[in-house]
Amino acid sequence: MALNIADFIVNNTTTGHMQQTSRQTSFHVNVINSQKAIIDDLVVDTTVPGTPSTISSGPLYNTGFMSHGYIHLVRKYGTNLALTGSSSGPTLFCTYSKIRIMYLGGTTTNSNSLLYAFVPKITTTENIRYFVAMANCKEQAVGDYFDIQLPDLTAMPNVYLVLRILGGAWDSRTIVSGNKCSISSTSPGVTNYCINPVYSGTDTNLAHFIGVNGVNASSGLYTNISYGVEDDVINESNRDYANIKFAVADVFLHDLFINNSTQIIPVCFVKGTTILCADKLCADKLCADKLADNKYIPIENINVGDTVITHTNGPKKVLYIIKTFIVNDVRQPINKIFKLAKEMHPQLTSDLYVTGGHSLVVEELPDYAQSATIKVLGETCNLHGMYRLPAFVHKDFVPLNNENRYDIYHLILGKQEIVYANGGVLTETVDKEWYSSV
Repeated sequence: MALNIADFIVNNTTTGHMQQTSRQTSFHVNVINSQKAIIDDLVVDTTVPGTPSTISSGPLYNTGFMSHGYIHLVRKYGTNLALTGSSSGPTLFCTYSKIRIMYLGGTTTNSNSLLYAFVPKITTTENIRYFVAMANCKEQAVGDYFDIQLPDLTAMPNVYLVLRILGGAWDSRTIVSGNKCSISSTSPGVTNYCINPVYSGTDTNLAHFIGVNGVNASSGLYTNISYGVEDDVINESNRDYANIKFAVADVFLHDLFINNSTQIIPVCFVKGTTILCADKLCADKLCADKLADNKYIPIENINVGDTVITHTNGPKKVLYIIKTFIVNDVRQPINKIFKLAKEMHPQLTSDLYVTGGHSLVVEELPDYAQSATIKVLGETCNLHGMYRLPAFVHKDFVPLNNENRYDIYHLILGKQEIVYANGGVLTETVDKEWYSSV
C-alpha cells in the first residue's frame, strides 16, 4: 500500500536540503548529545542487545525503549504520562500549538526522508496524510530544527504524532515544478521502513527506532523525546540504531530550556550557599574592594541591587535573581545535586551544594576532565582566562542519590562572572544575555 505523502519545498533539488526554522547552537547540541536523554549511548557498529524486540542490557537498558514511531501528545497537566515504551507509545507534554523536530546527526550514507503525520489514535488501517519534515536527513546541519503546527485540537482532542523513515526515498524523488518535489513509498529502490506495520514492505512489526524520554526535573513531565534510527533491513544490519538521530519537543518548553535533561540548569546554587558581597552599609561608599568590608551572605538573602565581589572585575551589582526548585533526578547526572565536602577544598568553610551543570572555575582543566568538559561546554569552558569545570565532571563532587526537592538560586551580574562561594571557592554566574533570551 502506497503512502499518501504531500508535496514539499526544498532549497536544493539536487541535495534535498530543506529550509529549517532555525538552528541550535553547537553548545546546546553538545549538551544534548552528552546526556542519556539523547541516545549518546548508541555506539557506531555496536549492536544494541535484544533489539529489535527489546533492549535487554547495556547503557540504554531501562532507559531507552523500542518504538514504532507513535507519540501521544498530552496537553493537560496532571494527565497520566507513564506510558513510555508501552503499547500506547511514549508521551510528550505540549503546552503550545507547535512541536519541534531537531536533527542531531548520524552515520548514514543513505538519502533517507523523515515523514510525520497527526492521527487521533494508533491505527494500522486508516489512510494517513504524511508530510515531509526532512527530505534528505544527512543534508541538514546538526542542530537544524523544524517547527510544525499542531492540528486543530477541537477537531482532534486526542492526538498522536506519527514519525516514519523512508530509506533512500530522496534518490527516487520527482521534481514537480521549481523547488517543489514529491517522493513515494513505492518508488524503485526505496526500502519502505514503516512504523505502521500494515504498510511495511520489509521488517513488518519490527522497530527501527530507539527512543528516550527527557524528563523535566522540577515537574516530572516528559518534555522531549530523542530517537536513534536503524535505517538498514534489520536482519542485514548491525542494529546499532545510530544511523539517524533526532529529537522531538514542544516549541515553548524547548525555547525556555524547561526540558532540562537536555540543558545545563542555569539556576544552580542550592539554598544556603554563601556568596562574597560588599557590606550593604558601605557599598555606596566605594569600599567594596576593602576585604574588611566584605562578607559572605546566604544566597537566599541577597537582593537585586546588592553588590557581589567578583574575582576578575571587582564589585558588581546584582541585576536579576533566579529562584526555582529542582527535584533531584537520579537518572541524569547533570540534573542531580552534587556535594563538595569542605575537607576536599581548603578554602571551603562549609560543604558546597550545586546542580550537576554548575561549574567551579579553575586555573587548568585536569587531564581526566578535559574530554567531558569540552564536549559539554565547547568553547564556553573558557571564562576570564580560566576554565569552567562542571560539578558532574569534577572528581571531588559527590552526587546525592535521593529524590528530594531543593530550592536553587542564581545571580545575574551582567556578563558571566567568577564569584566566591562558601569561604573562597571560585564559581560561575549566568550571563545577562542568556537570561534575557529566556
